[in-house]
Amino acid sequence: IGLIRDGDESAYGQEVEQLSLWCSHNNLELNTLKTVEMTVDFRRKPPALLPLTIMNSTVAAVDSFKFLGTNISQNLKWDIHIDSVVKKAQQ
Repeated sequence: IGLIRDGDESAYGQEVEQLSLWCSHNNLELNTLKTVEMTVDFRRKPPALLPLTIMNSTVAAVDSFKFLGTNISQNLKWDIHIDSVVKKAQQ
């Protein structure tokens, strides 16, 4: 969600809160143990962000994660995914 502008994280926090409320109203539960946050920022020195909290649980910040079998990295390059596929093929 590209909502952090000029260091103001309020829109991002509101969007996450809306998602949490939507899930609650639709009898869904966000599993914060399986939820991760990845920031994509191409500036040389990205600003430090506050930890994301959902339902009083802090969400882990990661550099990469696997989504539907595809490894997505913070720099949006394919290196990690390709390495994973090659390693799996060599087994």
